[in-house]
Amino acid sequence: MSDLYLRAKGFGYCNTLCFYKLKYQYFTRFGEKCVAYNINTNMKLFGDYVIIIDNQLELLERIRKAVEKEKYKFLCGPVKYRIPKLDGKHARKGNSVILKANEEFQLTKYANYISSEKNCFDKMDKFSYQNEWRIVLYRGAKTYEPYRLEIGNIRDICHWVKAEDLDTELRIYFHNNKIKSPYLVEYGNCTKDELRNLFCKLGNDRVEVLAVIG
Repeated sequence: MSDLYLRAKGFGYCNTLCFYKLKYQYFTRFGEKCVAYNINTNMKLFGDYVIIIDNQLELLERIRKAVEKEKYKFLCGPVKYRIPKLDGKHARKGNSVILKANEEFQLTKYANYISSEKNCFDKMDKFSYQNEWRIVLYRGAKTYEPYRLEIGNIRDICHWVKAEDLDTELRIYFHNNKIKSPYLVEYGNCTKDELRNLFCKLGNDRVEVLAVIG
């Protein structure tokens, strides 16, 4: 169903914190300022409560201080959802399954023939309903264990609501102009290319082969 994909083994050592990025747009109707937004219904399956970040810039600043104190690398940004390709063109849509080959390969042997555009912010388009915005942390540790980054109490820059009350809360949120900071595309102490290279080296430049079939 698609071309083969190579995934760096080192990406398995990547710690991520994931958020839902709300897309919204202001417009004027009958002289009144309005806002339009949409939350995918699939997101209601994630739990009974939602934490709303009131001040994104302050959250990122606290993360930056904690990361640099530990001398780690990090980058924040939106996930890019990719449509599987076959012979360089978009593959057909439909139900599919991903298969992984048992054998691994050395990336450096095929570097001249492989596109290196994918990174820690790539995901297949079937997950696009998540509108994911993530924080990626590089610690230089070969471990699959979760990691807790201590940034202190953040109750002053966020609040929580029941998932069933989220729509009402957002309407009040926008009506009262509670958005305190603009949305940032990327933020961190390294670039996507630097982060990708760090994880590739951490995985000894080994890659696994994936194929989408359906």
